[in-house]
Amino acid sequence: KDASGAALYSVPDDKKTAFTTYFTTAGNSILDVAPLTATNPVPATAISSNLAAYPTTFFTSVTYKGAFGATNWASGWTLLFKN
Repeated sequence: KDASGAALYSVPDDKKTAFTTYFTTAGNSILDVAPLTATNPVPATAISSNLAAYPTTFFTSVTYKGAFGATNWASGWTLLFKN
C-alpha cells in the first residue's frame, strides 16, 4: 500500500491461490520495513532472516535481503540521491 493506504497492486481473484503458493514456495516474504520512501530506500532494520544460498561466487555475499543493507549505496551515484 502507498502512504494513503491505497493498494499499489492487487492479484486478480482467480490467480490468488496460485500466486500465494508460488510466492511462499519460492521462499519470499512480505515484511514491513518502514520508513522506506522514494528518497530513503534503506530499511530501518536490515532483513537478515531466511536468506537464500548464493548459486555462484559471482554474487557478493551479504547478510541482508534486498538491494540495501544499512547503507544507501546509491547516494552520490544517481540523480535521485545527490550528495
